[in-house]
Amino acid sequence: MSDLNKVAEANDGTLYDSNGFLIAVLSGSYHEMGAQYGALMVEHMQKAHDVLIEPGRKSGAITDNDAKKWTGRAVTTCSTRYRQFYNGVVEGSGWPIDKVGMLDQINEFGLFQSKLHSFAGCTSILSWGGAFRRRRDVHRPQHGLEFDVH
Repeated sequence: MSDLNKVAEANDGTLYDSNGFLIAVLSGSYHEMGAQYGALMVEHMQKAHDVLIEPGRKSGAITDNDAKKWTGRAVTTCSTRYRQFYNGVVEGSGWPIDKVGMLDQINEFGLFQSKLHSFAGCTSILSWGGAFRRRRDVHRPQHGLEFDVH
């Protein structure tokens, strides 16, 4: 992998670039990994914020109340592990939770706005026993991640 270039390090985390694709390699607890991610990605998060969030903030389409509402919904309904990661991102990036949350929730917020305020969210598939073709228990969220369930 000669095209894998180290860009930055933060504690036990490392950010690599491979032909313009960023790869964050993280380790530790969920909170520690979130802090590493926030520290490594804050510049790139800011660029995404400037393109995806800031125009809506300036036009009034995204308000402080929106950011608080969507962040609160994400943080209160997510898993403990995800909440720990989220809090680590806040710590590592130095951003307030509502700024991290709104950037994280912008896809759902955009779908909500475009569908005249109908809720759009993530779907999951949970399978166990003989119902799954590989004969093991699996949780497959829409995002393409796969977790073994024991």
